[in-house]
Amino acid sequence: MEPIQGEDFEVIMMCGLPGRPFPEFSLLKTVGQNLLQSDSPAVKRFTLDILNRVSKPVVLCDGQGQPLYQNEAFTSLARGLKTAVWAELDPMCRELNRILDTGFPVLQFRDRVQTVDGSWVPVLLDVYPVTDECGHRLGALILATDVTGEENTIIWREQMSFVMEAVGAGVIVLDPEQNVVVFNRFARCILGLTDMPVTGGSVSKILEVLPEVPGETLRVLLAQEPGVAEVQVRGPDGPCCFQVETRLGPGGRVIVFHDVTTAKETVRQIHDFEKLAAIGELAAGTAHEIRNPLTTIRGFVQILQQKAKNAG
Repeated sequence: MEPIQGEDFEVIMMCGLPGRPFPEFSLLKTVGQNLLQSDSPAVKRFTLDILNRVSKPVVLCDGQGQPLYQNEAFTSLARGLKTAVWAELDPMCRELNRILDTGFPVLQFRDRVQTVDGSWVPVLLDVYPVTDECGHRLGALILATDVTGEENTIIWREQMSFVMEAVGAGVIVLDPEQNVVVFNRFARCILGLTDMPVTGGSVSKILEVLPEVPGETLRVLLAQEPGVAEVQVRGPDGPCCFQVETRLGPGGRVIVFHDVTTAKETVRQIHDFEKLAAIGELAAGTAHEIRNPLTTIRGFVQILQQKAKNAG
């Protein structure tokens, strides 16, 4: 596919791609020729009826790019708006008409279609030139595909990507083929991948270039079973301990890193404090056991000293 720069939009030339032109195109081409060439009202009514039976939203423009007809599917897409209004496409644009005059079978680009309430519907437009028997262009057929769901998915992915980058845990998402879909900033920092692209590639190939990561850590990251494990990773400030949780689903695998280094250190300090407390209790008990007989002995010594003094 070769992008072609127009005066105020960019189109993509698509020639000989599988599945193009779409199956109803030959019928639509005949309909377009009849509507643009025939002066018979009966023929136009018949061809308009055929156009309305086409399930895909279609607009027919004349040789100057002026919209002449649109089928019911397009009117439904525009929520009742009877005349096609595009956000960017100008069917009368000289650049577009020049490209269509060359006879390319299809031009494709993204745009938005205005609806009757003034909102806009994102669409993918396919523009086909309509020619007569001699090859002269009579006009163009514009086929619209509603891509609202696709755009919503893109927006959702962008939002989730922002959230993933902001969370304070490492997150790796793999598709069923073990290719990386998400590898957030925290996970890249943990594994020392801050300077290399990681999304889109195989996770095993990405981890192969990490000589500093111990083999046990690699085994946990590449494990195909769900579970929770602890791994050691050498960080810039020394060894770090992470709890790695793996979950499986129909869409692939999710690996979450939780830094438990501080928690582990806290537990160790608590154990040290408990040991010191136990030693303190033992020392206090021992001192008490020693002090009791010493007190008794000191009492007897004082009595003996007093008796000796009285006897003298």
